[in-house]
Amino acid sequence: MNGQYDVVVLGGGAAGMTAAIWARRQGASVLLIEYNDMLGKKILSTGNGRCNLSNRRISASSYRSDSGGEDFFSLAFSKVSVEETLDFFESLGILTIEEQQRIYPRTMRAADVREALALALSLEGVEVCYGTKVRQVRREDGVYRLLLPRGGEILAKRLILATGSPASAVSGSTDDGAYYAAMLGHTLRPFLPALVPLRFAEKNLKELAGVRCHDTKVSLWIDGAPAGRSRGELQFTAETLSGIVIFQLSRYAALAAQEKKTCYCLLDLVPEKTEEELFLHWSRRIDAAKGTMTLQQAAAGSLHGGVLSYIARTAGLPLDRPLTRKDVGVLRTLAAGIKAFRVDLDGPKGKKDAQICAGGVCLSEVDAATMESKLNPGLFFAGELLDIDGKCGGYNLQWAWTSGRIAGEAAGRGDFHD
Repeated sequence: MNGQYDVVVLGGGAAGMTAAIWARRQGASVLLIEYNDMLGKKILSTGNGRCNLSNRRISASSYRSDSGGEDFFSLAFSKVSVEETLDFFESLGILTIEEQQRIYPRTMRAADVREALALALSLEGVEVCYGTKVRQVRREDGVYRLLLPRGGEILAKRLILATGSPASAVSGSTDDGAYYAAMLGHTLRPFLPALVPLRFAEKNLKELAGVRCHDTKVSLWIDGAPAGRSRGELQFTAETLSGIVIFQLSRYAALAAQEKKTCYCLLDLVPEKTEEELFLHWSRRIDAAKGTMTLQQAAAGSLHGGVLSYIARTAGLPLDRPLTRKDVGVLRTLAAGIKAFRVDLDGPKGKKDAQICAGGVCLSEVDAATMESKLNPGLFFAGELLDIDGKCGGYNLQWAWTSGRIAGEAAGRGDFHD
């Protein structure tokens, strides 16, 4: 395969497809190269197959980076907002609905979003090459040379790297983009799993596998200092803490694990009640029962029975013995355990179990207004390859749409047709 194009986009995911569409709309000839045998494979798994397109709460504070600040995000979203993104999708035939500020396609089908983007590429006249791995990228005489495995070569006046990260086993994701960026002189933060379950160190916790705690406050502590807080549904698996409430904190735990720091979570399993309120609630029930009610019975409606039993057993509390007013210490110990249930962590699950990765190309080397490299004219970045990761809830797809459009429009502009 050989050829020369105004713009070549490497990576046919959410960001890459968007970038290719907008580059073509500027009048450029565009080639989109995808390593997998289909475009937008990762889109199909987003939002549990429903595709959480975006979120009404999008702001600069929704994103994290270890190489740039909120000014980068603010500038990007001032150029391509949530509303502009929804207008774009409506132009592709995708109507949307909202659930608690989260935005989905009206059909609740991620496949419809992927197919709408693929159709737009075809209608716009973007050339697509599947199952192709670029061996090397060079910049010579102002042109980007993409070397292919069997001796082919593609030339690009502008190059957009939108290859994503090595997160998610189902999408065939790789870290090829990091290799290309480094080859062109860019600095990268190491990819770490983010939006990922966290492994617990206490193996006996596996007995809680399958338990869901529907409203839990979680605080993350690293080397004895608070590192983040979140609230939502918590899930126990055979080896991890999971659920969105954990995902929101996981990138910090992953960084701590890489730096060999100690890390644990404190779980407030009944956040709507204070420790004193729980104690008084159980005390009144025990008083009314006049010495016939056990701890298990008194606290049964406060939280999941399995969690209650685990906390009581590990604290040495009697679950089945009838209690009286004299058992104040038992009630206070249980209340304290429920409000600050400590779970020591043993790092995150791996990148292939993560929805996204933290890390990537350092933002200090990229112009937020265009997504163009500050080191290599004509080189652009989009999506997860950049050192940006957002919270769970449509934030990362919105970054793909925003950065993809900015990069595509900027790369597609210029005097290509002398």
